[in-house]
Amino acid sequence: MTGTRNHIMDIARSQFFKTGYAGTSINSIVDATKFTKPTVYYHFKNKAELFASLVNDAYDRCFEHRQNAVDPHLPASEQLYQVIAADFAFCLATPDLVRFVVALTFALPEDHSIDLTAIHSRDHESFRALIERGMSTGEFDCVNAGDAAIAIQGLIAINIMSYLKMGHRPEFLSSERARDVANILLQGIAWKGKRKRHKKGGV
Repeated sequence: MTGTRNHIMDIARSQFFKTGYAGTSINSIVDATKFTKPTVYYHFKNKAELFASLVNDAYDRCFEHRQNAVDPHLPASEQLYQVIAADFAFCLATPDLVRFVVALTFALPEDHSIDLTAIHSRDHESFRALIERGMSTGEFDCVNAGDAAIAIQGLIAINIMSYLKMGHRPEFLSSERARDVANILLQGIAWKGKRKRHKKGGV
């Protein structure tokens, strides 16, 4: 039965991604699966339950992959790299699933029936905990761990979205590039050299 359920979810995910929640009917999903309606209803009582299962499955798989990739015994800076590399690798391995997650994350509230607040908070808090761990060991020096966590999330998201939308080669999300992205975040982009002060008029 697991194979049947997974097949239904794969088909439904594709349907929801193409036509949105409102534009997708349970009948269209049934037709696309080639199963009978009773078979689909055996696993999911209605469209809302099916969609909720898809949402939880997508975010849980992404979150668990990231958590499993982190070695808690390593310095926080190395864990930061592992998190970025894990999200990049997950996108390369499951691009359709990640497209679904990205579409959900940036969808308008009326585009679906799920409250994503708890899911997004879980992700944010995991990044925040990583930053606070680095602050406690003296590796990181930032004013606000929450803001730093948002910065990491944004950096990962924009790279993944760029890969999915801009036609980059897989190397764009390689572990080597994840290291470069982590280094940019850790080192910052501010020039630490002495700045010459210029008077008005360029003198």
